[in-house]
Amino acid sequence: MAGARWGRRDTSLCWEIAIGLLPDWRGRGIGTRAQRELVRYLFTHTRVERVQATTDPENKAEIRCLEKVGFQLEGVVRRAQWRGGRWHDQLLFSVLRDEFDVKTSDAPAGSTS
Repeated sequence: MAGARWGRRDTSLCWEIAIGLLPDWRGRGIGTRAQRELVRYLFTHTRVERVQATTDPENKAEIRCLEKVGFQLEGVVRRAQWRGGRWHDQLLFSVLRDEFDVKTSDAPAGSTS
């Protein structure tokens, strides 16, 4: 096939994001705002079609953050992370380009929640 291209760069327009905040910075909306702006940037300035994130089922704050940004729970990735001497499940969330409004999203760009 002339002109056909193959490979991750040309066939997989999916990014995975993650965030980590020191305890003193948690609970201020910083993580929500940072992830919202990163997703907004990716959908505005790249060809990405899907953005995904994983988190521990016990991380209620991150689950709420992802939902506020517009991510939807897709399911459980079983035994996906080795931590503390044992395997842990992870929740898989995603947001698709046509589900995320880059102009409004859930809150204005300057919002902290």
